[in-house]
Amino acid sequence: MEILDEPLKSLAILKQNLPPRGDIDETWINEFHSIFSAYQNKTGENVSEFFIPSSELKKEIGIQEFNEPGELVNDPYTGRHYYDRSFFMYKIDKAIHHFASPKPDQNKRSIGFTPPQ
Repeated sequence: MEILDEPLKSLAILKQNLPPRGDIDETWINEFHSIFSAYQNKTGENVSEFFIPSSELKKEIGIQEFNEPGELVNDPYTGRHYYDRSFFMYKIDKAIHHFASPKPDQNKRSIGFTPPQ
């Protein structure tokens, strides 16, 4: 159970330190991913379902400048990437539930009749 304590604590701390409102900046997403990467490297368990694809990140649009014919003359993207807050909170809660749920003990004998193999 000790292996599960580390990511569970890290996720709880991450959730507590998120900004109280607004979308989630890419920095927080990277921290979220690093928790799972460390766990996956340590245990070999596939936790890819918790990773947020980069295609899901949105680009922040800044000031757009247009010339006289109405053509865009600058790159309006600020370079900041963000993610939808409500879906990120769902992902964190799902991950916390995953690590907090008891895992079946493979060495434990089941109770009841076991038919011959």
